[in-house]
Amino acid sequence: MENINFGIITGDELRHKYFAHTLSNELNIKLIAYEKKANVHEQINFGVYGNEIVKNHFKSREENEFIYFDKKPELCCSNVYKLNTNEVNEVNFIEKLFVNKIDYLIIFGSSLISKEILSKYPNKVINLHLGLSPYYRGSGTLFWPIVDNRFECIGSTIHLAVEKIDAGAILGQVRPVLKENDGIHDIGNKTIRKSIEIMPKLIENYVNRKLIVKNIDHSDGKLCLRKDLSVESIEKAYLNIKNGLLKKYLLNKDLKDSYYPIITQSIE
Repeated sequence: MENINFGIITGDELRHKYFAHTLSNELNIKLIAYEKKANVHEQINFGVYGNEIVKNHFKSREENEFIYFDKKPELCCSNVYKLNTNEVNEVNFIEKLFVNKIDYLIIFGSSLISKEILSKYPNKVINLHLGLSPYYRGSGTLFWPIVDNRFECIGSTIHLAVEKIDAGAILGQVRPVLKENDGIHDIGNKTIRKSIEIMPKLIENYVNRKLIVKNIDHSDGKLCLRKDLSVESIEKAYLNIKNGLLKKYLLNKDLKDSYYPIITQSIE
């Protein structure tokens, strides 16, 4: 693995930096690009009442991230770039990938990767999708299962990036270990932490051809879009937590999980 150079493209918030720092200690990371997040909700007027609900929701997420991601390892990478939204797909940045002799790309929370990059790195762009494909694809896919009372669909998918959203062959999937008193953001951040724990070994096994990726049917499931976020959906998510629906799920976890099987891999 020492001769394999990895590049990371991720967002610029605390969870993304924890992700990059951690992987830089586990893999030969030669380049990291922090891309400014396109927070679409900040550009939408939800009304006087709604704006406050949405603002408080994302503020509490930011506060909760400090519990899970504030104590991150030292960064072991000297080539770090700060990019604007979608700048990862521009020629200037793509040239940096070649200058730094990047062999594989690892992405988490970035803009959609262009066809040009995917064609230059066939089967070598690995994405951390915070959702269980094919059940939930797109954006907010740890949020919508809470709204829909489908806690069994909470988890992450580590897969090869393709043009279709979150539809590439799967390296592995995980479900977080949840407790009945977890809040919305605990659920999301626990999923991220567990994903980061297993991701380096999954990638190493994939690169060394010790792991067979799994192609699955992505025709079913729910495609979630950023524009779908509403005040009503946020209020329903919090209400479902308040009404103990997470606790009810945990009481029948094994049975409910069995209705939505996931792909797990040995990471020894």
